[in-house]
Amino acid sequence: NWARSDDNGGADDASLGNSALPITTEGMEVELEGTSSLSKHGLLRKLTTTVNPDEILPEHLTQLDPSEWSDYEPCAHLGRNMKIVIVIVCEGEHDLSTQPIFEPIASTLASGLRQLHHDVHVSICVDLRFCRMKSSAYVILLGAHHLARYKDGNGVIASVASDFPRRDRTAIYNFEEVKTQADWVLARAGMWDIVQYYDNIWDYSLSNHLHFLSSSIPHQRFQHVPLLYAPSSTPPPIFPPPNKQRATDVVFYGRLNKYRSSMISELRAANITVRHLNAGLEGVWGSELTQAIDSSSIVLSLRYFGENEGGSGEWKFTRFFEPLDRGVMVVAEECGTEKEREFWGDAIAFVKRENIVREIKYFLENTGERQERVRRGQEVLRKNQYKDVLDLPVRRLETERCHQRPQ
Repeated sequence: NWARSDDNGGADDASLGNSALPITTEGMEVELEGTSSLSKHGLLRKLTTTVNPDEILPEHLTQLDPSEWSDYEPCAHLGRNMKIVIVIVCEGEHDLSTQPIFEPIASTLASGLRQLHHDVHVSICVDLRFCRMKSSAYVILLGAHHLARYKDGNGVIASVASDFPRRDRTAIYNFEEVKTQADWVLARAGMWDIVQYYDNIWDYSLSNHLHFLSSSIPHQRFQHVPLLYAPSSTPPPIFPPPNKQRATDVVFYGRLNKYRSSMISELRAANITVRHLNAGLEGVWGSELTQAIDSSSIVLSLRYFGENEGGSGEWKFTRFFEPLDRGVMVVAEECGTEKEREFWGDAIAFVKRENIVREIKYFLENTGERQERVRRGQEVLRKNQYKDVLDLPVRRLETERCHQRPQ
């Protein structure tokens, strides 16, 4: 076990620790081929294999926090200059999608936190078993549902068994649909163990937040923290030229299932050109995805789960954000809560499933109205600042740790 800090948050060397190893993962969607020994990067090719702590060498480890933060005293200057590590947790070396999915979110989150004058560092934890923290910095954890995949030799969620990342300094920031996603709803789903252990549970979806509040878990640990706008270092032009040529009618990106496939087939049957990206485990990300968005007239958002599967509350703002920022219209299958749809109604065309083909054809044929929707979308996006909703939950994370109440 590692040395623990006192209540004022002295430095410690935190990790899953030997007491939580060997660790396995459950719920993998694919059985991976390859060696079960440690690779040169300290990762496992096959996460269903346990790890012997004696095999782990220093070169296998990933330090998540900057070494220069080792003397950070978190409670010395309340309310300013917090040191925060945004950690993206992946499923292991085979996981090719988590990092590119969450990197834009982490970048926007970091920008919002820096506007509040905090020091921020973004880290990728490819395999939780090999990640370490040496400082007393705060942690905001993305890809949080992956914590449920890591269990100790007794079948207990490893993060709970080992208090890593540390409960007194961590916010679990959820972006998954809690009423349908496997880590929340399967019989042995582990995310509810995480929620009952950690004291700061953030969620970007109002529907999820209300679901949490209906549980018997103390309500004060749940906070609705929507994903909003924070300026980047190279913002796109406010209004793209109206005569810009678009190579594709519609771009849709997301994993394919029967529910989504049938809608895409309907659009193509209506002679609408649909480019579908990221249908499988590997996909198009980063600048390539941005180029695909820029080349389209409309970005389509579809729910993953149908009405009879409990999917009506799914909130897909992570898919709306970049097109809005890039000046591309978004047509979205109705999702989220009525309050969320009303809030973003000027920016996004929310459409019932049965009307999607008709609405997309209308906006493709009426460029002026589409451009007006783009203009309003960027206006709504930019006036709702991430920093404004981050301030209170971040201060709460600090004051709880330092045993003071928020002012």
